[in-house]
Amino acid sequence: MKITKYFLSMAAVIGMIAGCQKPEMVQIAAPEDVVAPVLEAVEGPIEITPSNMVDGVVAFTWSAADYGVPTQINYSLEAATAAAPDAKVTITSGITTTSAEVNYETLNAILFNDLKLADGVAEDVNFCIGVKVGEYAKIYSNVVTVSCKVTAAEKQYPKLTVAGSYAYNNWTPGKGQFVFDFEGTDAKYSGVIDFGEDVSALQFKFVGEAWGNNEFSVPAGETQAPEAAELPLVAGGGDNIAAYTTHRFYSLTLDKAAPKVIKNFSFNSLGVIGDATPTGWDADTDMQFNPEKQRFYVDLTLIDGKIKFRADDAWDVNWGGADGALSAGGADIVVAAGDYRIYVNLNDPANPTYELNKGMYGKDEPVGGTTPEEPKPEEPVTLVGWGLVGAFSGWADGADVMLASDGTFLVAKGVALEGEFKFRKDGAWGTNFGAAEGAAFAANTEVALAQDGANLVAEAGTYDVYLDEVNGKAWFITDGSYPGGGAALEMSEWGLIGSLAACNSWSTNIPLYVSGDYAVAKGVVFAAGDQFKFRKGETWGTELTYEGQITIDAKLDLIDGTGGKQNSSIADAGTYDVYLANDLSAFYVMTPGKTPADAGAAQKVYTDPSAEAFVVGFSGSAIGWDDPSFDQGDRASFVSKNVTDAATFAGTYEFKLEGLAVAANDEFKVRINGQWIGVGGAAVEGLTVTGTDNFIAGEAGTYTAVITFAWDGLAHSDVKVVFSK
Repeated sequence: MKITKYFLSMAAVIGMIAGCQKPEMVQIAAPEDVVAPVLEAVEGPIEITPSNMVDGVVAFTWSAADYGVPTQINYSLEAATAAAPDAKVTITSGITTTSAEVNYETLNAILFNDLKLADGVAEDVNFCIGVKVGEYAKIYSNVVTVSCKVTAAEKQYPKLTVAGSYAYNNWTPGKGQFVFDFEGTDAKYSGVIDFGEDVSALQFKFVGEAWGNNEFSVPAGETQAPEAAELPLVAGGGDNIAAYTTHRFYSLTLDKAAPKVIKNFSFNSLGVIGDATPTGWDADTDMQFNPEKQRFYVDLTLIDGKIKFRADDAWDVNWGGADGALSAGGADIVVAAGDYRIYVNLNDPANPTYELNKGMYGKDEPVGGTTPEEPKPEEPVTLVGWGLVGAFSGWADGADVMLASDGTFLVAKGVALEGEFKFRKDGAWGTNFGAAEGAAFAANTEVALAQDGANLVAEAGTYDVYLDEVNGKAWFITDGSYPGGGAALEMSEWGLIGSLAACNSWSTNIPLYVSGDYAVAKGVVFAAGDQFKFRKGETWGTELTYEGQITIDAKLDLIDGTGGKQNSSIADAGTYDVYLANDLSAFYVMTPGKTPADAGAAQKVYTDPSAEAFVVGFSGSAIGWDDPSFDQGDRASFVSKNVTDAATFAGTYEFKLEGLAVAANDEFKVRINGQWIGVGGAAVEGLTVTGTDNFIAGEAGTYTAVITFAWDGLAHSDVKVVFSK
């Protein structure tokens, strides 16, 4: 039988995985017989203005495509100008139902920025539905043409989160306020951040989509000059930025190339002043701040005259200009009488702007999901092993610089020391080392230590620190030497990172040291259930993993660990030596005293998803981005399973989460046993979603979410989430 026009349907693939049977070929219609969706007429004309942008919605409805058999179909809503019908842009994708609602603000931004429709000019736009299934070419519905008129829209720029202890963020990547790449070079990111009225204890970092991604902070232990014009940063692990605690609003620029943070200006209030305002040139009218748009606004009735903007009711920092453009100390702005919503956007320090908007006067300012939250207390940091603490770290709990074994000594390289400090174990003072009687700090020389000894006093500098905890000795090396002579072991470019206490929960690498055919970390403390990967360097982007639970004292084959691959995990708590092969093909977690030469073959440890230790849940802007696998996020309860292999627990599984409150534009992912699953890894039904990574909810509601997936004993596939009210 010819099968050139056949392929496995989704149902057949699932059945094959679940049942481990030889697949039966399921016929799908030949390409010429596939029935395309039909897009119904769209109510028009669509006229988007500043006054209706907040509340307006466009509804799209179409018939289902027909491929001859039941199969998962994802639709995309696309648009093009009538003048260039082939130059389509995607409005929303990943739609599994036959309808979608698009709010005016979203549609306006795409039509204005991507299709280049002119501000305030009616133009015909072609809308259609796209469908792509399996190996078939993408097909399109009929075209529905609608006259559209847009208003000048804000361009969407790449951004990084300013994650910190202020109310809008609470240390959550992707939430709160941001710095933006206005130059399109991924080099400099700028923005004005509202840190709130009380900034006395403010701390923050820059971060991308998740911790470890585009993360920038100050070097560990480095003194921060208060209100520094520039502050040097490091990529990856470091201390929180705590230099800016004077004002409420800060204009900051992250220079990734340096790296450094630049303070452009700061202030506590922004006001409008001038003879066109009710208070003339005698007093300012203060503006409010929209934290979602990161812009200032105020409603004012103006008369013919002039205005300017200034900070803190003074002329030290002020802006003027014309035609929507501002400049520091610029000319008075000439205005005509009228009722206006006045906007000021200072995020781009090179191109600040203002807007006199009549349409928004008296209306609610859209603020989305950025309502301030009460900051939550930080979770205590559990440290395992020896570390350094002192004046360089503010003597703060949880701020210890941890040491790791190179096989002979406990080591921390490149530590910036200044003033008094001590060694302590497990982040507590029960076991600690200071200077022995008569001993003093000395570089490149053995220093005697004693329990509860006096504080050591460092000469300011950067040191490689070596500790012999058994014999109570330490060395503070600046000349590249090694304690007792000989050559120092070379540190590998690869490190171990994970939920391990010594990693500060996925924050800092445990270093590996090159020894023969391996890079080695000895005396690593694992808790039961710890997850980990190998990471190249101190930033995310190159990782290796072993999918599933490891076997102690066995050879474990490595695979690429980037792109959301499942973490390695360990069942048995203990202290082990970790060996990473130089060719990156395998690694070993060995009982101390054993080497890879003593290793046996790995035994696959299969997991039952219905077991209590297996976790399925959601993380997102509605419920927090905490990891449900660490008992911090909302979980879905186990419902049912269909096991096809009793030995491996392979089969299909179902979980349910009830009472999930979702707001419009909330973002979320599914989390299955330690792995994030977003748009590219799961199908969603019953809730309109957009996005290219995180799911973005198209409408608000309280839902029951049912999660189903296939399981082969080690990993999931065919994840589906069905929402119902």
